[in-house]
Amino acid sequence: MGTRSQRAFEAVLARGGVVGGSSAGATILGSYLVRGAPSNDNRVMNHPRYLAGFGYLRSTAIDQHVVARERLPDLHDSLTARRPDLLGLSEDEGTAWVVRGDTGEVIGRNKAFVYNGRDPNDPGRPFLTLRPGDRYDLAARRVIARAADGTGLSPRFVDSLFAPWRDPARGGAAVLVARDGKVLANAAYGIPVQRRFTPETGAPLFALGGLGAALDAAVTPEGGVRRVLATGGMQRAAFDSASRAWRGSVDDLYRFELARTNLRPGVPDTAAAPRGFAADSALGMRAHAGYGAADALRAAWVRWPDRRAVVLVLTNDDAADARALARRLAERLFAAP
Repeated sequence: MGTRSQRAFEAVLARGGVVGGSSAGATILGSYLVRGAPSNDNRVMNHPRYLAGFGYLRSTAIDQHVVARERLPDLHDSLTARRPDLLGLSEDEGTAWVVRGDTGEVIGRNKAFVYNGRDPNDPGRPFLTLRPGDRYDLAARRVIARAADGTGLSPRFVDSLFAPWRDPARGGAAVLVARDGKVLANAAYGIPVQRRFTPETGAPLFALGGLGAALDAAVTPEGGVRRVLATGGMQRAAFDSASRAWRGSVDDLYRFELARTNLRPGVPDTAAAPRGFAADSALGMRAHAGYGAADALRAAWVRWPDRRAVVLVLTNDDAADARALARRLAERLFAAP
């Protein structure tokens, strides 16, 4: 603060340039500095001598690593509950806010969160969840648009499709649908609230069954399972060396999908099915598919490379027709203009 470096950053902005930061470098861009204590104890949210950030986003406090390090309650508990004047923003690893003027868009691999916004919070939580492709007005403190708007994948439709799995006796289910790096649907059913509000789409883990072949295909002699788990920044996926079985979540599989199989924006996806997937034809289009169990039951991971789209469905229900669920979601997705 107050150095030539700070003045140089401000000059970049004055010229129309971009300033960004990750981890603590994201936090310092706000006006209120959280976790600014000069120590290794990141649990200190409000140090009296270190509360001022650079203020590129005014009246804002920014947190980070919030899912990976189970920090989701911290902004509310330590700050925004008693400071309604502050807009709280956070994001998980591999995820960013891109802010132009008062408009922020979420990009990347995971989720972002808003505290003290004017839209309703997620039920039972002190924040609102945003996903890649969602846009937010930081001045009005309201959602501008959701990535799923106009796609047919409304929350009502997705909820109706997965209604049977709201019954915990069926073991629960989770879904993620994405296209061009935008997450259009991401929800869990029949799963209780997790520790410190960890998203139910990221925990607990599902047995992946046949979907594990896509992860096995990335195992290399020099890196082994550890390298697979690092691909895309997967946070909770687990490999049992005795049974050689994988467990994971739709959130982790999507991170893997982005890092391993999808290419940069504007670059054509791979034509051949990646290792671990079978070439398929779904809805009259070329597809790559993997399923959790025989007869396409239990779980599905289906990619439409020409449309740069992916559908992930995980259940603990051996009778779930995962192929049918994935195709119903894709029909709605591709029917949109």
